Amino acid sequence: MSTLMDNHSTLKLKLETGTNAKGDATCSTKSFGGINPELTDDELLGIADGLAGLQSHALAEVDRVDTSVLSA
Repeated sequence: MSTLMDNHSTLKLKLETGTNAKGDATCSTKSFGGINPELTDDELLGIADGLAGLQSHALAEVDRVDTSVLSA
């Protein structure tokens, strides 16, 4: 039976930084590691909204990346 080890989450904010020559939106991503994996999606979205308010660019997308290491 496998065992779950080293479970952690990363919060990624995709910010709209401007437009390119074709007029398409350009974006950059800011990542915040060490996020408690037990947070619900709603709690994490609330944190993302708070962090987005501190940014100089508009929030385009919020991503949650959960990573776990499996051991046999």
